[in-house]
Amino acid sequence: MATLIKPTIVLDWAGRDVTQSLGAYVKHISFSDSLQVDETSVPDTLSITLRNPDGRFLDAWYPSKGDILKAGVRYQDSTWMWGVFEIDDIKFRFAPDELIIGANAAKLARGDLDKAQSRAFDNIALSALLNIVANEAGMNAVLTGEDVTLTRVEQQAESSMSMIKRLASRYGLPVNIKSGTLYMGVPKGIAPLTLSVTDRNRIQKLDLPEVVRGQYTAVKIDYYDQDKRQLIQYIAGDDQASNAQILRLYDAPVTSHDEAVTYANAALKEQNNQSKSTGSITLTATPITSGQEMNFTHVGKLHPSWMVLNQTTTVSDGGWTCNATIGKRE
Repeated sequence: MATLIKPTIVLDWAGRDVTQSLGAYVKHISFSDSLQVDETSVPDTLSITLRNPDGRFLDAWYPSKGDILKAGVRYQDSTWMWGVFEIDDIKFRFAPDELIIGANAAKLARGDLDKAQSRAFDNIALSALLNIVANEAGMNAVLTGEDVTLTRVEQQAESSMSMIKRLASRYGLPVNIKSGTLYMGVPKGIAPLTLSVTDRNRIQKLDLPEVVRGQYTAVKIDYYDQDKRQLIQYIAGDDQASNAQILRLYDAPVTSHDEAVTYANAALKEQNNQSKSTGSITLTATPITSGQEMNFTHVGKLHPSWMVLNQTTTVSDGGWTCNATIGKRE
């Protein structure tokens, strides 16, 4: 019989460890994060529902927007911390008497990140541009993908965050904000998780689709090289592929060989994922995070290697569960 894991919610509020003092009042806490190669990713979020039978949160323990929260769970001999969040939503409920708090990994004072503006950057490394945008919003930046040099980037009546997501999508990189840090690419150091589909103590539900590979084995792009002042072709993938297996992309938004290599390989990777194969999993008492590699055993001919695209971890009186959307890995 499996041992029931009863986690302890760890909570630091405005620099104070309130794990003991607030533990009995926590009815529900959930943590959500995502890492997807598109423009839909949102910063990590935290939601806490606190019991308020004596009204203490209306007076002595009244919360404030902008308060810093650090949250996680402690279980067995391990602690899993979810990051740093700022309170951005406060709601009181009556009958039952509860306080519902929403918090965000992005800073509240981040107007420069969301403000539409127009400007241009010439001959700038992707990491440098990411740092400029993050610093304007009072955040740090981390790039884990290839640090290409961009000949010219134009930001035309769009927010800096939209520009960063647009560039990240071009190079096949996910973007998100975690603990006040702007990430482009999957954070390093995430250990892969291997699960047997026969382990019903951990897996409550698992849906895996059959994966169908895309029809293209190569990508050929046309771009104008500003230094050479000529139109150039570049091919990524199988250079012996037939015309039917080559995806042609004209007027690619690149102006140098390095940009072309990164752009073409990202496009090829996207084509390999063209089936948009996604599955879902519900786990019990298992730490997972977006960007994490998830490998399944005992799946026969099904595709075994997946990655967590987004997940929500919930701890309540009913237990500890994690619900995730997973996408296939090559």
